[in-house]
Amino acid sequence: MITLLIDYSTGLISGLIFSAYFGILFGFDLKFMIFLFLPAAVVALSSRKIKRRVEIILPFFWASLTQIIVAYVINLYYTPLDYLIIIESNFLSMLVTMGILPFFEYLTRVYSEIGLLELGNLSNPLLKNLSLKAPGTYYHSMIISNLAESSAEIINGNTVLARVGSYFHDIGKVWRPQFFSENQKNKNPHSDISAKLSSLILNNHVTYGIELAKKHRLPILIEDMIAQHHGTRVKQFFYSEYYNQTGIKDTNMFRYPGPIPQFKEAAILMICDVTEAMVRSMQELNAVDLNEKLDNLINSLFFEGQLDDCGLTLREIRKIKGRIIRTIMEMNHKRVSYPKVEAKELRE
Repeated sequence: MITLLIDYSTGLISGLIFSAYFGILFGFDLKFMIFLFLPAAVVALSSRKIKRRVEIILPFFWASLTQIIVAYVINLYYTPLDYLIIIESNFLSMLVTMGILPFFEYLTRVYSEIGLLELGNLSNPLLKNLSLKAPGTYYHSMIISNLAESSAEIINGNTVLARVGSYFHDIGKVWRPQFFSENQKNKNPHSDISAKLSSLILNNHVTYGIELAKKHRLPILIEDMIAQHHGTRVKQFFYSEYYNQTGIKDTNMFRYPGPIPQFKEAAILMICDVTEAMVRSMQELNAVDLNEKLDNLINSLFFEGQLDDCGLTLREIRKIKGRIIRTIMEMNHKRVSYPKVEAKELRE
């Protein structure tokens, strides 16, 4: 279960500690340590890519088989009844894991990939509400989820977290959705208020999103992605407007609350978020212009210090940039123009 909730390395180390502890408890019995550790290692290894609850059966099947083989080789057990007990105990462990995992996820807000996939069902009440109150934001989130998932895949990141985190990153925009460009039809309400108030309203979609994440017990990592997807960037449009009106140089009141991204998937979300906004502003989409603009955008994030704590290497950033360009161009391909045929000719 530790591998499902955290990662393979942590699961393997936990298995080693567990085996050593009980080996020492039983008088430094090396055979018993091996008997416990090898199945634990097999469970950790076979749990890495589980994405459906029914697949939880597999690790326990392989654990039972490993324990029987190890027990036979080192002569730890001799009777068929002992082997049957091994199978029964692993079967019970499987049932317990399947039963308590959803409750453990809900209580701790630490989710396995299974839980994340279930949470990312588009019928989720939070996503349904977003689609009704802020349809432009909902569509924006769906596009970003595709970009983020493919970007995480190219660097061997957590693709499920990248996709599901993208679904929820802007849920705070259900409060005053008309103040966000993707939901505006004609009039821009920012025209009637001060630049400082506009900045506060934009900040609120982050703080309100965090409140919703806590209220609905979304995973802690998704709450972090909501908080970090804008980092501490300055809202340049409103800052420029304020400066032109007052002559005061103070960027702090125009910064997002942050913090800056603390892990790779949060940084990927930030890059994809600003990229999607940039693509919407382009008159004509082509790979050359997109490459140049994306270079400038990533350089800007880099020199602003927004990517300092996320752990992405320059090699990974280059890979992400290439994958984003490829995905956007594939998503925006032009359809072939079909010749017009009279309707009467199409009838049999």
